[in-house]
Amino acid sequence: GEPLGPNWTMRYRPPQDEPALLAALAQAAGSQDFANRVDLLLAQLREQGAVVYLNATLRSRERGYLMWGAFHLSRAANAAELDARVEQLRRANEGWGLRVPIAWRHPAGWQATREAAREMADTYEVVFASEKGARSSRHYDGEAVDFVAVGLPRRLHLRAPGGAEARGNG
Repeated sequence: GEPLGPNWTMRYRPPQDEPALLAALAQAAGSQDFANRVDLLLAQLREQGAVVYLNATLRSRERGYLMWGAFHLSRAANAAELDARVEQLRRANEGWGLRVPIAWRHPAGWQATREAAREMADTYEVVFASEKGARSSRHYDGEAVDFVAVGLPRRLHLRAPGGAEARGNG
């Protein structure tokens, strides 16, 4: 396989714009209602002056595995720890039936591997990743979204799809 690095972030990509992200979410089994609720929430936040970025909805298991692997290797303290983590990633790839053809070891050695993993994790914008999350993220089934909202008003007013309303102070 190809060695790890930021180039891997271009594989197993999710849709790139909000309408496509919401459409992918709606197509996931049983997620049409959830997609509608997410869309309504984002619209309400925008109506109240927030700037909102929908970052992720449906994610492939392969992408989750790569995100975790990059984060995990980027935190290795020495060559022995890195070797153990590479073996853990190999077993996960095989055991989870993913068949991602990545070479987790950089040809230039353990420090180059750790640096390539850090660059890869940074490109994915991974702040934290765990094996448990990579194995069973709710993103895989269309039950989770990631979004950022900035510039929220001090007093937020939201209404549920059924009409119930809530007001809160920031």
